[in-house]
Amino acid sequence: MSRMFRASNSLWLLLPLLSGCASAPVRSEVLAPPGPPAGVVYFADGAGGYQSSWRSLETAAKSSGMALEVHRFDWNYPNGFGLADEVDVAHSRAQGQRLALEVMLCRTVRPGIPIYIVGYSAGSAVALTAAESVPPDAVERMILLAPSVSKGYDLRRALRGARSGIDVFISERDRFWLGVGTAITGTSDGHRQAAAGRVGFLPPADPLVTRLRQYPWDPSVAWTGNTGGHSGPLRPAFLGVYVLPLLAPAAPV
Repeated sequence: MSRMFRASNSLWLLLPLLSGCASAPVRSEVLAPPGPPAGVVYFADGAGGYQSSWRSLETAAKSSGMALEVHRFDWNYPNGFGLADEVDVAHSRAQGQRLALEVMLCRTVRPGIPIYIVGYSAGSAVALTAAESVPPDAVERMILLAPSVSKGYDLRRALRGARSGIDVFISERDRFWLGVGTAITGTSDGHRQAAAGRVGFLPPADPLVTRLRQYPWDPSVAWTGNTGGHSGPLRPAFLGVYVLPLLAPAAPV
């Protein structure tokens, strides 16, 4: 593709409060395949939760024959209050810790099934906090689509939480939401830096930096409908060709 690709017992006490693998989900939705899934995916959508990106991912998985169980992790403020999602760092971090508890509960209830986290835009702050809050290698892989956190975000703890690493899809053409928008509101981790979804993360000085892979937008992917804008990586064809393979248990590290 040219330049594009160069658990503790106390968790049971939280069952009524958690969604996903819990039997009584709260503010969560799930699309599950028949039979045992090949993997469980938690999807943290962007600010406001308008995008329903998880449905696009689930549809792409069905079309490809992948038995993924896709959960929408509803971390957003109610009533689509998107600005609060973007600027309330304490809220997104609290929701990320809640997601970490769901991941650990799922590992307890369904051992052996790989767990993935996907974060889009402001949902990347939630995803990263979750990966920081679980034991090492508890998550199989994390994927960040147009993350609105700052380029200087410290990834070291999150890299330890994701066994097969973190894959980041970025685009310099994301000039409105991750350019003008974050210049006004700040990034979703509360900084006044360029957003990682535009310029990429600064690689940390850490041996696990090899777990970080970043993919700049390239014109060769425009045929999928991803023309480099903020919602580009949510296009079903793009998800099917470039994101789903990373959610396969045998995907290369």
